[in-house]
Amino acid sequence: MYICSVTWMALCGVIVVCVCGCGEQQTRLPVAGRVLIDGEPLTTGSIQFVPETGRPFASKILEDGSFRLAELSVANESQQPGISQGKYRIAVSSAEVLGEDRGDILRHVPAHYADFRKSDLEVEITESQENLIIELTWEGFEETEEVDEAEETEEVEEEETAEAVAEGSSIEAAVQETEAAKEE
Repeated sequence: MYICSVTWMALCGVIVVCVCGCGEQQTRLPVAGRVLIDGEPLTTGSIQFVPETGRPFASKILEDGSFRLAELSVANESQQPGISQGKYRIAVSSAEVLGEDRGDILRHVPAHYADFRKSDLEVEITESQENLIIELTWEGFEETEEVDEAEETEEVEEEETAEAVAEGSSIEAAVQETEAAKEE
């Protein structure tokens, strides 16, 4: 009798979890667009949309400035295209290392935009968007900004990781590739 009641309670628990926890997943909306810097396409870099809660969405920025967002996930090797409805803060980074010693960095956008907490870039997604324009400017920033070398190296590593993830690598694999490159 005791075994039957424990089994019955376990079965009821499974049913409750399935009914309450297996609701409809939130619909993903395709979001794509272009990143412009002073009216011209940004030709390299990465863009991240960071929600108030949950995982960020990212994309590599292509040579024509275009991007198409997908969810970043450690657990899921394949990227899920589209994003959920909601408010997002945006980070855009684009820099390249010049020279062998990783000391010289050429920025294609001000460092201000690389941190979603400081970029002042925000958007609310309520429907699919195929032509979203993200406008950046050098106005008010020096084109040769002085930034702590450790902060610059970290930003470039984050950009390389985000680009690898946007190209389909898992975050873990992308971090390992970045670490390996750093050791060289």
